[in-house]
Amino acid sequence: MVDLPFFEDDGTMSLKDLFALRGNVRTDSIVMAIEGRLLGRRDGSAESEAEHITIVVEDLEREVNNGGFAQFFTNSPEYVRFAVPYLDKIGCPNTADIARRAIEQLAVEDISDIDAIAAKAEEFDGEDLDQEFFAYPDPIDERLLDYIQLHPEDFAIDPISIPPVLPPDPPPTSAFERLRRRIFGS
Repeated sequence: MVDLPFFEDDGTMSLKDLFALRGNVRTDSIVMAIEGRLLGRRDGSAESEAEHITIVVEDLEREVNNGGFAQFFTNSPEYVRFAVPYLDKIGCPNTADIARRAIEQLAVEDISDIDAIAAKAEEFDGEDLDQEFFAYPDPIDERLLDYIQLHPEDFAIDPISIPPVLPPDPPPTSAFERLRRRIFGS
């Protein structure tokens, strides 16, 4: 397997251009660029379902990789109820099953009760499920990028426009300045 470079997004590429990077840079870096654009959007627009799926799945993956399901439950309790259906929707049934079992082990009556999830997260011990997740039974980033590519119209992430850097205008040259340069040099 070839080690592909990580793509550092500067925000200037369109979604179509980001898709064209596939196979030339790491897939996770493309997905992270898309997620970063979604999270950085400041226009106050509502998320589409496809955008919400991207944000939730990326958050789940990041939190579990950095501290297990306990960290996901602690830092992102508002996303817990979406994890399983969204993983299923993007085509990651094995990972969805692991998340489902972690949520069941959390033993919260109502998975939309953010406070109950946060409280139970403190005592959650799901090391076995964390290890199953770390084995990546489904290629999450590949499947998520496939899903995004099937729904480009649902993503409102235009590239930022950066004005071109132009050389500074030369200072105006007066007759006096031209004469001074002739006599004394530059």
